[in-house]
Amino acid sequence: MHKGIRSTSNRELVLFLAFWALLAALAVYLIAIPPERIAFGHNLCIFKAITHKPCPGCGMSRAFAAFLQGNIRAAIGYNRLIVIVFPLMLYLLLKKLYCDLHRIFRLFHPQTRKRGRLTEFI
Repeated sequence: MHKGIRSTSNRELVLFLAFWALLAALAVYLIAIPPERIAFGHNLCIFKAITHKPCPGCGMSRAFAAFLQGNIRAAIGYNRLIVIVFPLMLYLLLKKLYCDLHRIFRLFHPQTRKRGRLTEFI
């Protein structure tokens, strides 16, 4: 076995793989389905049900679908906050992936050098 990697528990690995598989399936769904079809059905927004006005998050699912399909103009039309939310969501997902890989495989973090020796990233 490689020195920097330790074997992980099956439960940790299964949860890690399940999360990323579900996220990949959601991304494939949003890319495959036209954004207009996502809007069909009952509106689940509690804010809109009470106030009869759209909330700041209304249209975000359609905006994500349009953004993932490369139609940025339509994404902004569905919800202008997509230009802030999408990069932020991407950053948070990449950070989670990085931290999960380090936690599960106990990889050494380059910034954890203390007094000449490596300590494990937690």
